[in-house]
Amino acid sequence: MMSGNEILKTFSGENHVVKVEKSGEKKEAYVAIKVNELAKELVLIIAIPDGKGKHVVESHFLGYTDVIHALDTYVRPHYIIREVIYDDWDTSRFIVSDLKDRGYKLMPYNESTRFMSPCIKELLDLIKDNKILHTGHPELQRQINLADATEDAKGNLNYVKKDFGYIGAVVALTVAVSRSIRHKEGRHKPQPPKAAFPTYNPKPKNDTDDIGALRVEIDTSLVIDAIRESFRKELGLEQRAKGLKESEWNKAVKESNYVIECGCIVKEEDVKKLAKRINQINKVETERKLRAKGLM
Repeated sequence: MMSGNEILKTFSGENHVVKVEKSGEKKEAYVAIKVNELAKELVLIIAIPDGKGKHVVESHFLGYTDVIHALDTYVRPHYIIREVIYDDWDTSRFIVSDLKDRGYKLMPYNESTRFMSPCIKELLDLIKDNKILHTGHPELQRQINLADATEDAKGNLNYVKKDFGYIGAVVALTVAVSRSIRHKEGRHKPQPPKAAFPTYNPKPKNDTDDIGALRVEIDTSLVIDAIRESFRKELGLEQRAKGLKESEWNKAVKESNYVIECGCIVKEEDVKKLAKRINQINKVETERKLRAKGLM
């Protein structure tokens, strides 16, 4: 059985290349944009569904040009844009504001494992079933070969660069195709995020529910991921201002065991201790409420 990484690599081959003929009839499309500030480049990925579960992906690698101009030149004349998906970390608020003013329907994304894993799995399923093709842009093929779809201990997938380079086009391709699939299946509306500190509901499902089933647990990974992402953004802005290369400050983030929240630097161990203490408080409070209801 092929691994996810092996499946991804097959997508760069000629068997998945198709020539797109522009016809008079406009087709719907989902567009993902990725801004590479260091290379002064704009990546434009267009996912075109055929309505039967198959997709064609068209890619454009442009100079650091205006996003509105790129969409008006390469997309709007030929496609009905259902959604523009953008990276909410490296896309400036000015670009987002301009897109909103022009009436584009926007959807932000981020490159966290929690967000990317289901999107990557959807893409790999399409590749495995031969339901996705691309227009054969050599830069897209190069970036696909640079990207590794790695799996963690929990079975979640995310992209990792196996060498110095840029794989933003692979990320953009993945989220564009995923949004197209979710629109077709009616799963496109954003879901409220899972709370890091959930609210306790004292009403048990039935009288036999025990304390283990009712106790509220804090997902420490949610807390740590949120704080680490905040730290990554702050550190990235600081290092870019110093003129350091992306690879240099990326390495600093990965090797650091510190996280940042609201300007205060704390260690991950402290966050875990805090979460453990709140879990203990939740347990005591749960038991108290159950005793008051005569369920303990």
